[in-house]
Amino acid sequence: MKRRYIECSEVSPVRKKSMIVTVFAAISLLVMILDSKRALIGAQEGVSLCIRSVIPSLLPFLFFSSILTEGTRCANAVIMRPLSWLWRIPKGAESILLVGILGGYPTGAHSVSSAYEQGRISKTTAQRMLAFCNNCGPAFIFGILGNFFEKTWETSALWLIHLLSSAIVSWLMPQSGGITPAKETESIRPDHLLKRSLSVIAQICGWVILFRMLLTFIDEGFGFIMPISVQPLLYGLLEITNGCLSLHLIPDSGVRFIICSVILAMGGFCVTMQTTSITSQDLKLSHYCFGKLMQAAISAALSAFVAVTSAPVVSYTLQAPLALVIARRVASPFLIMNA
Repeated sequence: MKRRYIECSEVSPVRKKSMIVTVFAAISLLVMILDSKRALIGAQEGVSLCIRSVIPSLLPFLFFSSILTEGTRCANAVIMRPLSWLWRIPKGAESILLVGILGGYPTGAHSVSSAYEQGRISKTTAQRMLAFCNNCGPAFIFGILGNFFEKTWETSALWLIHLLSSAIVSWLMPQSGGITPAKETESIRPDHLLKRSLSVIAQICGWVILFRMLLTFIDEGFGFIMPISVQPLLYGLLEITNGCLSLHLIPDSGVRFIICSVILAMGGFCVTMQTTSITSQDLKLSHYCFGKLMQAAISAALSAFVAVTSAPVVSYTLQAPLALVIARRVASPFLIMNA
């Protein structure tokens, strides 16, 4: 029997992205084997974070937001009409946005994806709304960040800046079509919604545990070479909770305020992966990533303006150009470190 050998041209080439992911997974597995104790500590911290914070704060919001989304499919909520104008969304989609404003990451993305799968909004509208409907909730901002700022108005200002930057992004994104009128469907099944919420929270907790373990290795391997003031920003760009819990490392209150605002707007790579895992595969996340980058830039500008104008030395602020004041406040921790 004559053997036939497969030519190299017949084998489909491995995509570059898949190769990078495979190499990263192999390196991560090797590191976990060589330092299994540290990996275990990081995983335990992630599990503890999920039990103490993620599940209690997100599961009720996921469940009740699903009920809200289902219950308002046919409702004509006139009282929420101002939201459709402020965020330039189709009339009838206000409940989707409301979940994203109050529920926190990533309930907004879950609400948008659910509305798309139900046929309430088009694919174009869903991808546009992903850019500004997935936001940090007030429970996280007022419950966790209040301990890192001496003045009570600062946490309120952070939330207002967060909402304002989200609204500005919605005005910068091209407007899409309207909402599809929903037909009367069967009554709401709380048991089905609870199962779906538990499935979503399991995926979220999985990413939180993995990123907490990753941060443990980063802190051990590179923590000593990173400036203290840079660590909260780096941790926040990877995982929002650990970044915010590291804000006490920044001595300057103005810089702390600006970095915190940027972390809240970006959400971190962990939130991006959570959003990817709970969003319909039909939706491209390029709009989401572009929207979060815009929101972070806008939040940085707004928070810098607030930090500078509320500086204790008013005379200095009035005499110096605004850009110079911002540059000096941001660079001050690095100048002190290198002195």
